Amino acid sequence: MSHALPAAAKRCLADKGFARTTSRDIANTAGVSLAGWTRAVEAFEAHRTLLVASVEALAQVDRSPEVRASLADGLRQGREGLAELFGTPDDDPRRPVGLFLQALMTGVITQWIVDPASAPAGPEIALALRRLCAATAPDRPFP
Repeated sequence: MSHALPAAAKRCLADKGFARTTSRDIANTAGVSLAGWTRAVEAFEAHRTLLVASVEALAQVDRSPEVRASLADGLRQGREGLAELFGTPDDDPRRPVGLFLQALMTGVITQWIVDPASAPAGPEIALALRRLCAATAPDRPFP
């Protein structure tokens, strides 16, 4: 399941070519929804105080084992939740989908906190993912 999007991108790109393949084509083929990114980014405004507090807590992890443990548990739950939100339950013990989505989301959150006007929106993230998938397919082997 963790390879659903790249595999779908390969299929779509092989069938339609880069110019005619859309993010929606890839998402539909993989059985996932692009709406996940838009919903996630839109939720930032409603939870700004919580997001800022979470970033502030990161500065405390070297000083407080309790804060570190709490954040580590939150990261684990976040990885699992993101993988499920985007239709890719992560049963791989290496958790590649959840790890990637969490790293991406953390970067987007940081950008949004600092400069919401220039932080990427859902459609921009989806386009970037489409381009990344296209860069690895169809002539490049998937590990």
